[in-house]
Parts: sequence; structure tokens; C-alpha cells
Amino acid sequence: MRTVCALVLLAAGCGAPWAVVVQSGPPSAIAGATQLTYASDFNQLILDGQPVANLLAAESPDEQANLQAAFQQMDQEFLGTFTGRANAAVAPAAGPPQPGEVRLTAIYENIQRGARGPIGSPTRVTMRFSLSVGGQVTDEVQMSRAISPSLTRSSVARRLHAIGRQLGDYAGRFFNDEQGRQ
Repeated sequence: MRTVCALVLLAAGCGAPWAVVVQSGPPSAIAGATQLTYASDFNQLILDGQPVANLLAAESPDEQANLQAAFQQMDQEFLGTFTGRANAAVAPAAGPPQPGEVRLTAIYENIQRGARGPIGSPTRVTMRFSLSVGGQVTDEVQMSRAISPSLTRSSVARRLHAIGRQLGDYAGRFFNDEQGRQ
């Protein structure tokens, strides 16, 4: 009986930490890509249940700057971790996609800031990332990650930073998995 319970628990923890929305393969359209460009998109972001533009407009200039900086740091952690994990060179996107260009676009959909202190509700980020070739989306994946506050992660910015790193790791794993599918 104990073996069956262990197998059930093990199986429940297995599987990808993402949901594939669109998948081009096998074989994957990005198989063999050795270089890609990166862009991020915060235009569709819902922050604490409201469009980000509405919420930022109601905040003080200092809080607006703090939030923008936290989002940028989260995105940089996503990109840095993805770049460190992916089996390809990554460069910032410059303008619209060019023919044959493989592009990774991080689309931030929903952020719940959670508690502003060491106790309370978690910070949660839901995002999609798309891989495209020449502007045509070939693969799209949705991911979500939450981190509860603690004494070492009492600030929302610190939790967003950690979430960005974890989501970048997931995206890198997906990219590498697709590279290996033939």
C-alpha cells in the first residue's frame, strides 16, 4: 500500500510546469534554432485585478517607478535565466520580426502582488511566452508561479525577482525540449 501511495505522489509531481497552448511539432518549427531574439510585452497585464495602466495612474509617482523597476527586474531575471539555460544565443529584438527570425516573446498577463510583508497572501505571476519564426507564432506556452512571503522574501519586488528566475527556467526547459524533438 505504501508503494502505491508513493507512486501516486511521485506521478502527481511529474509533468511539465507549463500548459502548451500551441505546439508546432513534432518536429518543432524551432528545432535547430541556434539564435533567437527576445521581446517582452506588459501591454495586456492585469495587476491586482485591474489593467496595469489604470492601477499605475492611481499610484504616486514613486510607487509607479517602484513597480516599473520591479517589473523590469522580473523580466531581466526571466531573460537571464532563459539565456543561461537555452541552447541558443539570445539577443534583444530590434523592431518587427524579420523573415526567418526566431523570436521569444514574454507576455505578462496577470500579477497579484500579494502581501507587503513577511506574512499573508502569495505573489503570483501568470504569463505566456510565444516562440515565432518570421512573426508567425509556432509555439505558445502558459505558465504560472506563486511565492509566499517569508522573512527573506518580505517585499513584493523580491518575490517577483524570484518568480522571473523560475519562469525563465521553465521557458528554457521548454525551448530545449523542443530543440530535441525531431
